[in-house]
Amino acid sequence: MQNIVSAAPVAKIGSVEFPNEKRIYYGPLLDNQSRSLKFYLTNLVPSNPLIMDNKAPTFINTNSPNSSGNDFFSFKVSNPTTFPILLNNHKPTDTLTIDFTTEIQTEFGRKEIMLILGLTTMTDTINTVICDTFYLIGKKTKLAIDGYDDILTFDSVFIDQNTPISLEWKVKNTTNSELEAFQQNYQLVSQYLGNEEFNVENKQFPIKFNPGSIDVYNSWICSYLPKDILPDTALVSLLFYPDNSNKNIVDTAKVMLCGTGVKHELKIVQADCDYINAIPDTIDFGYVQVNSRKSVNVKLQNCGNINYGIKSQYISEVFSESPVKYFEISKDFLSDKEKDELLTINDTASFTIDFIPDKKGTFLAKYTINNNFQDRKIRSSTINNYQKTIILKGIGVSSELKCSNDTINFGNLSYSNSENCPSTKDTIITIYNIGNSTLLINNIYSDNKLFSVDKTSFEILPNESADLKVTFNAVYPAQQSSANLSFETNETKNSTEQIVLIGNSIPPIEAKLSIPTDLKCKPGLLLTVPLLLTNELGNINQYIQTFDIVLSYNPTLLEFVNITKLGTASESCNINYSMLSEQDIELKSYDIYNNFTNLDTLLFITFKTFLGNHVNTEIAIKNAKIGNMNCDDFIKLNIENGKYSIDSICGLQYKIQQNLDEYIFKIENQTNNTIEVKFKLPYNIQSQLKVTDLFGKEIFIENYNESTNNTITKNISTQNLNSGIYFINLTSGLYNKTIPVIIQK
Repeated sequence: MQNIVSAAPVAKIGSVEFPNEKRIYYGPLLDNQSRSLKFYLTNLVPSNPLIMDNKAPTFINTNSPNSSGNDFFSFKVSNPTTFPILLNNHKPTDTLTIDFTTEIQTEFGRKEIMLILGLTTMTDTINTVICDTFYLIGKKTKLAIDGYDDILTFDSVFIDQNTPISLEWKVKNTTNSELEAFQQNYQLVSQYLGNEEFNVENKQFPIKFNPGSIDVYNSWICSYLPKDILPDTALVSLLFYPDNSNKNIVDTAKVMLCGTGVKHELKIVQADCDYINAIPDTIDFGYVQVNSRKSVNVKLQNCGNINYGIKSQYISEVFSESPVKYFEISKDFLSDKEKDELLTINDTASFTIDFIPDKKGTFLAKYTINNNFQDRKIRSSTINNYQKTIILKGIGVSSELKCSNDTINFGNLSYSNSENCPSTKDTIITIYNIGNSTLLINNIYSDNKLFSVDKTSFEILPNESADLKVTFNAVYPAQQSSANLSFETNETKNSTEQIVLIGNSIPPIEAKLSIPTDLKCKPGLLLTVPLLLTNELGNINQYIQTFDIVLSYNPTLLEFVNITKLGTASESCNINYSMLSEQDIELKSYDIYNNFTNLDTLLFITFKTFLGNHVNTEIAIKNAKIGNMNCDDFIKLNIENGKYSIDSICGLQYKIQQNLDEYIFKIENQTNNTIEVKFKLPYNIQSQLKVTDLFGKEIFIENYNESTNNTITKNISTQNLNSGIYFINLTSGLYNKTIPVIIQK
């Protein structure tokens, strides 16, 4: 017989009185009594007719494995009287009624059969589309009050549990009259000396039992918590009056409680690694190289008092049942036994697990062995008794090389230049081991002999580092050189780690550093001075990465304002400047990311110009050095200083006459809201009128660039000013006068 399972349910079969039960109790009945129970049959897709006949495979009424004799004669179908039963659109549901009858000729005691119900299609009566098995249990009794069972079997139960195993003893009145039970007794039949291991629910007496025609029963909860591995039995008795009119007659309903305590323990007795006997046990694979495999064989011994059988075994994550890849079972536990063969008491068996880490770090998993105790009716209140869990631990290790640079550019190095600049350049790179095992560098080599290293092998501990010196040697003729610096390690095997090396061998360089000699400007204006670097080939700036230049000038004629890089060779560089003295300024470049652009002008220097003691001054270049990050003075410089001349007839006349009496500057009138100022500017030079408060904050400012022989009247509003002291200042060349005023509101 084959049961065909559809993708979606097509029918349902079950007990009407006990919908979700597979064990159906009719209860105790007196001689020649009968009780009926119903089973529903439902076609969920009535357009496809289903059928049940009174023969296999749709109806089987046979002895139960738990019964002796032909108990199936006590259970009979009472309706429908005829088979087959057809379920279709006309009648999608039907009911099958089965009676349990205590016939006079049958023996007293428990009766149990196995009932198999199924449905087939009209075209295929061999294979069922649904099939279910039920156990029908009844009891023929002589007692007016009796239990459903004479024996409650707890079977085998694990000892030392926190929660006992419980069973229900159902007791029913088999007569049509109300009866009364007045006492409950408990008698220990066999048990090792010590605490009682059975417990029976106590109730208040007397207890009324309704007539048997009403389908009700009373129940007692009996529990078992074994303390040892010996069998235990006890007898529970219920005393009642079978005849309410005669209290002198007493009868007894009894149930025997039977159970056996068992102990189970699988203990690690040998392993190819460190292990811990604990709850749960732990197998430590130790340190294993990433992507390699380590096998551990573990031997377990059955230290319990029952033979051990396997239901399943697997490896999963510690806190879930998800499978893992880094641990594998290469030899199953009990695989050396025949199928279904048990591990006997004190016997041993082994399993083998492989650890294959795919990355560095700690790996945890659990190896679960599920036994077959539940299938053997060995009871427990905790899942731990039905499985053995072993924690698997391992650490994947690897060394990992990491360099502080992946590319090193030595820049331009002259192979023959001034004595101050060498023809070799060194740099230090740091090699890190960011792995969790020792890094062994077996060989370090360059594929270009112009680049060399000071060491060819290292041993670096985890999370530590070492320094390596790399040298570039500039040689004739001029050329651009590159190389791969390679590292062979214990991790790379056939591959290597590499750093790119770049360096330029260049010829000796000669250039002119100059400032124009025809610089002119009117006093009081700003002067922009270019700093020029040129050579005959016009490509000098490709070799420059730093410069350090000092400029000297006459501070009575010039005052440094700032530097400008926009549109110059050094536009992509950072420039720093500092005043060495009143007449010297130092210009430096730093933080160079790129070579200078191919322009003649290094930068522009802006000065403020004055009338001084001389008509002209030299802007001299002192201590100039051009560098390439390897040498600060690798270019031979020809210096040409600049010259600045005053370009102002009016200014010269004023300087010679020194006549400040021609200026007029006074306060003509002052009101609450206005200050009237009169002034005259006799010379064509830059002038300024401004008002400041006591703290130097500018309130008003106005600039004049031409001479005004006429007197100027300026009304300055004080309407928004607070009461206090203010200063009105006029500056024009050497003329500088300040008049304080007091404003009162």
